Formats: sequence, structure tokens, C-alpha cells
Amino acid sequence: MTDYNDGEWHGWNGGDCPVHKKSKVECVYTDNQRSITRQAIAFVWSATSLYRPVAFRVIKEHREPREWWLTGGCGFDVWSTEEDAIAADHGPLIHVREVIE
Repeated sequence: MTDYNDGEWHGWNGGDCPVHKKSKVECVYTDNQRSITRQAIAFVWSATSLYRPVAFRVIKEHREPREWWLTGGCGFDVWSTEEDAIAADHGPLIHVREVIE
């Protein structure tokens, strides 16, 4: 799978949006080769669209914050889902979510 979040220009022939829809991308269009910068969700990426990007680059990658759950008293166990943490029943449950600025 190609990592498009490298800041380089990538040609585009259509298809599903190749990056997270909240990533900020710059696109060059088929109509007059003008450049537009917006969130990826604002563009029509389909090959059937007459007005679609022919090239793009990611200006700012959107990352969802990571989250996990901790259980335990003196020592902690780490769980990737709340359901797993609850099922383990190892004491108090703490939900941790990464802060991204």
C-alpha cells in the first residue's frame, strides 16, 4: 500500500480517496491545471468525474488519536478495546486518549 503522506506529488487516475478525509491536500485539476488546497473530503476523487484531481500532495496528514484502556491497581495491564479491559476484570478501568496538537 502506498503511503501518500510524504509531501510529494502523486498522479491520480481516480478511485476512492487515497488519504484520510480530514487530511489537508493540494490538488491540481483536469480543467485548467489550477491548484487548490482543502481537506481531502472536499474533492471528488472518482475517475468518472470530469472535474477531478489529476495530481495531489498531502500538506498536513490527519491522524486519529490513539486510545487504550488500563486496568489494575499496583501494576497496569494495557488493553486495545474497552470490551477486553472490562472482560479481564483486573480492577479499576482507566481510559487513555492521545492528545494531538
